[in-house]
Amino acid sequence: MAGNAVHPLVRLTWQLERLRGRVHLPLPRWLCGLLFHSRLLLEGFCSGVAQVLIYEPGLRYRCRRVGAGLRLDRPGPRVMGNGVIDIGDDVTIGGGSFLLVGLGLPEPPRLCIGDHVRLGLRNIVSAVRGVSIGNHVHTGPGVCIYDNDMHPLDPELRRARLGDPAAVKGAPIVIEDHVRIGANALILKGVTLGRSAVVLAGAVVTEDVPPGGIAAGNPAQLVGRRPDADTAAGG
Repeated sequence: MAGNAVHPLVRLTWQLERLRGRVHLPLPRWLCGLLFHSRLLLEGFCSGVAQVLIYEPGLRYRCRRVGAGLRLDRPGPRVMGNGVIDIGDDVTIGGGSFLLVGLGLPEPPRLCIGDHVRLGLRNIVSAVRGVSIGNHVHTGPGVCIYDNDMHPLDPELRRARLGDPAAVKGAPIVIEDHVRIGANALILKGVTLGRSAVVLAGAVVTEDVPPGGIAAGNPAQLVGRRPDADTAAGG
């Protein structure tokens, strides 16, 4: 076959792609409803089987402690690094999440996830110095929590010391109880989110948020306080 010729399978793929949206089956509404709910049932069943047989055993092997009531959405979280991971009771980790805990430092960091925590879809937690997530913390999809810069800012240093964990700057992150973090927010190194604080969607948090505070923007600013901030901060 000539070098510029299109493979028959590629040509067939193109032809099938052109048919998308043009072919419709005249199915009765009741059958459409059955197919819709059957898909949900099948996806839920497959997700449950994958958790029991693959994701949860692997995560329990990797973690120092995993509490009761763990729920892992498909695909299960990817875990890398040599750090210590402790997960409390009744924790949900959204599908496609990534936990990077440790970069080979002599003293491995710790990722601690408390009880009744909900981490949304495609969350990233990168812990080189240590990340502590309290109880009853909820995060939206796409939330990223980095306690480190991942790479040196200096391009010469980055090229010379690529992969050297000692060249990475970082500081621990503390997320206290009852914190809410909106979709696609970014929590950076050294930050403490006080009890019952709220981080709105898309915020880039570079400084502490006080208990009951509401932060928004890039860089995040304190834009308000919860009406029950004093009560929430106390308990």
